[in-house]
Formats: sequence, structure tokens, C-alpha cells
Amino acid sequence: MSLSFVSGNVLLVSDNGKYTEKPKEKDENNTSKNTSSKPLYEQLVANKQVEEEKWKLEHNPFPTQKTLDSEEIQFLSEIEIAKRKEQRIQKEKENKELEQFKQIQNQKQIQNQNQNQNQNQNQNQNQNQNQNQNQNQNQNQNQNQNQNQNQNAKIKNQNQNQNQKQNQNQNQNQKFSLKNNSDSDEIEPTFFSKISK
Repeated sequence: MSLSFVSGNVLLVSDNGKYTEKPKEKDENNTSKNTSSKPLYEQLVANKQVEEEKWKLEHNPFPTQKTLDSEEIQFLSEIEIAKRKEQRIQKEKENKELEQFKQIQNQKQIQNQNQNQNQNQNQNQNQNQNQNQNQNQNQNQNQNQNQNQNQNAKIKNQNQNQNQKQNQNQNQNQKFSLKNNSDSDEIEPTFFSKISK
């Protein structure tokens, strides 16, 4: 705030001790001082309006948005570009990690499938081996049964042969006994006839 009710002359003292007024030279560099010729009241009112406008600008609840200059726009655009670049790099990194994770998961699934296939193959092989063992055991049992049957048949044949031999011997004995009886019957009459004579 500046008021222009002071005289703009300069007092000069001469060698005689007298004072003389000289108009003050205007300072071209100093433009802050207002050398207005308005009355004091008008100057006070104008200064008050300026202060009120300044206060409103500082304490306005709805301040007007300041327009950006070219440097600020360039700075913000550089920040936005850097932010987008960082987001793109982060996204590429996440996608790469996701692909690696998917590859690892696929490898694990393939390994599990191979393990399951191997387990199934081993189980099938074990089942086939067990079936073969059971078949061999059954064959051995059948062979043993056949051998036993053959042995039993041989024993039966032997028994039959023995029975036949026994029957033959019995028949021979019977024949021999009959022969002896017939011989004795022939001898006895001759003996008695000799005696009677």
C-alpha cells in the first residue's frame, strides 16, 4: 500500500545556511512507488479494494484453476510417460513370471501323468506276473493231479494184475487139487483090488 500525500521535493542546504527546495529526480529503476495525484480517501479506498481482492484470492474456497504453462505440461507428460513405461515393464515382468509359473505347472502335470502311467504299467505288470504265477501254480497242480491220477491208475492196474495172478493161482490150485482128487480116486480101487486078491 502506498500513499502519495508527501511532497516530492528535496530540501537542499546551501553554504549560507539557507534551505532551498529542489524537485526530486525520478528514479527510472524504482517503479514501486506510486506518485499519484489522487486524493487520500480515494487512495485508501483503492488500497482497501486491492487488499480485499488479495485476501479473497488467498482464502477463496473455490479457487480458480491455474492454467499450466508449456514447461509444466512437458514435465507432467514426462512423468506420465515414465509411469506408463514402469507399468509396462511391471506388466511384462508379471506376464513373464506367470508364463514361467504355467510352464512349471505343466511340467509338474506331465511328470505326475508319467508317474501315474508308470505306476499303472507296474501294476499291470504285477497283475500279469501274478496271473502267470497263478496259471503256473494251477498248471503244476493239474500236473500233480494228473501224476497222482496216473499213479493211482498204475496202482489199480497193479492191484488188478495181482488179483488176476491170485485168481490164476487159485484156479491152478483148484485144478491141481481136482487132479489130485481124481488121481487118488483111480489109485484106491486098484489098491483095494490087489488086496482083495
